[in-house]
Amino acid sequence: MRDVENADTIEQYHDALRRWAMPGCAEMMIGVSSAFIGTSGPMPDDEPMVVLDVAQDGRSGTTTITREGGESVYHWSYTDSGWRFDCQGLLDFD
Repeated sequence: MRDVENADTIEQYHDALRRWAMPGCAEMMIGVSSAFIGTSGPMPDDEPMVVLDVAQDGRSGTTTITREGGESVYHWSYTDSGWRFDCQGLLDFD
């Protein structure tokens, strides 16, 4: 997750998503970010995230973070390639 947060360029961000997110989630997040910030160049400035809670139950877990816009919960699953987060709850729009 640190790789995603610390990406300096959009390309690094997309590479980190491909590494840490479930494949379908990564491609969805890449599509959304490409539509809003483009496909290359520097990442826009973003306030840092603060981890509030981490919980694990066997092969799944959650990480709760906060930013200026509020809290988000990342859902993780352990796969053959290690821990990966999915998009559950991340792209819910009110």
